[in-house]
Amino acid sequence: MQYQQYLLAKVEKMYKVDSLTGLLNRLAFHEAYEKMRLDPEKTGAPLTVIMADLDHLKKINDTLGHEAGDKAIATVAAALKASCPENSLCVRFGGDEMLAFIADQCDTDEILNKIKTICEEKSNEFGYRVSASCGEYVTVLTPQMNVDEVIKRADEQMYVIKRESRLEESE
Repeated sequence: MQYQQYLLAKVEKMYKVDSLTGLLNRLAFHEAYEKMRLDPEKTGAPLTVIMADLDHLKKINDTLGHEAGDKAIATVAAALKASCPENSLCVRFGGDEMLAFIADQCDTDEILNKIKTICEEKSNEFGYRVSASCGEYVTVLTPQMNVDEVIKRADEQMYVIKRESRLEESE
């Protein structure tokens, strides 16, 4: 019986957690988000959404190989998770895009700086640059909130940051 419970827990984890990053997958995120959205204790709480996108993944893959690219993706994911409060929903949203939903007061600048610091430390360790462009969107959590709209807003801000970063690199 214990072994069956162990296997069941293992299958459930495989079903909900991205194997490369250890973050929730999109399916598990939507399930967890629904619980968050409908939680009366969370209604009216500030909601910070952070979208992190790995910079220059194609360059890393093309010059150093896909193993290095996977390492870079896992690094950004770990940095996001380590930088957000424990009760945050951290998700691998796409190939090299990660997302965090923080339903509580938080210091976004502190989170973004910590992500940057962790990536810089790992870059020194790896011998190649790992960085992420991070967009943020802050709103209030309500049961009627449109999750796609909130993600879109954070994604738009992330692309603004990414464009600015590329302009700085070209100067």
